[in-house]
Amino acid sequence: MKRLTALATVLAVPVALSSPARGDSRNLRLVTMPVDGSVGMYYARELGLLKDAALDIDIQLNANGSAIAAAVAGNAVDIGWSNVISLAIAIKRGIPFTIVAGGGVYARGVPTSAVVVPNDSPLRTARDLVGKTIGVNGLRNMPQLSIQAWMDKNGADPSTPRFSEIPFPETAAALLQKRCDAAFLAEPFITAAKDKLRIFGAPLDLLGPRTMLGAYFTTSTWARANPELLAAFIGTLDRAHTWANAHPNESAAILAKYSGTDPAVARAMRRVVYVTKPEGAAMQGQIDITARYGDLPATFNAADMIFTG
Repeated sequence: MKRLTALATVLAVPVALSSPARGDSRNLRLVTMPVDGSVGMYYARELGLLKDAALDIDIQLNANGSAIAAAVAGNAVDIGWSNVISLAIAIKRGIPFTIVAGGGVYARGVPTSAVVVPNDSPLRTARDLVGKTIGVNGLRNMPQLSIQAWMDKNGADPSTPRFSEIPFPETAAALLQKRCDAAFLAEPFITAAKDKLRIFGAPLDLLGPRTMLGAYFTTSTWARANPELLAAFIGTLDRAHTWANAHPNESAAILAKYSGTDPAVARAMRRVVYVTKPEGAAMQGQIDITARYGDLPATFNAADMIFTG
């Protein structure tokens, strides 16, 4: 209870997730998000890889990263998936999280996430965002911080925009209704709205050639206590990721099934690259911009968040 209370204080989000009964040593409880980059275990289930590894994984979906973090901290689930910045802030505030596997990676030049504007918008450069309202799906996280860093690099005052929290499914409507001037958006919503919106900028490009968008994590106590189960999870995830990278059309069909994405949009959209081994270099850019513009008092080595046991 103390750990849950501490985490609720850090994240300011109430949590209510089911807690299935723990079975034998091959049972595992996972909570992830229904987005490209975090559904690897659904690929594994559809391919029969869980059966091959004698794994029985209870997979829950939750779009609230704070709730996922609280569930892992409180032992309601074994492994969760969340974005890198939220994990870094939690770890630096004393929550004993550790990253055990990677998820989707943003590749520079392939904007699976980007700043978008309506097709008829007069905005053209970073300086045009000065004083504007920008929609983001989470305040003071990677969307907002990457935009501020991008503006700064391009000679615009990063403190001038007003950032408004708008969920991705509502972003296109907010832009077209002029409730915001620009917005950070991710696939599949970019492709779904391609006839109405255009890509204005790709701020994640400045974070490095590869940016790990999220990661699978657990507590250091659980990771040390369950080495064989953790190894089975990572090995199975790696097989699923390898298959998904090589079979974009087939994996798109599974992604559509579990995320609720239109199958045609899932096939047409830009896809992330799946990785299993966490990459400190692919997280460092996010740590650095959070220290400069966000809620970390100082930067640190991103590799320190990765489990080494």
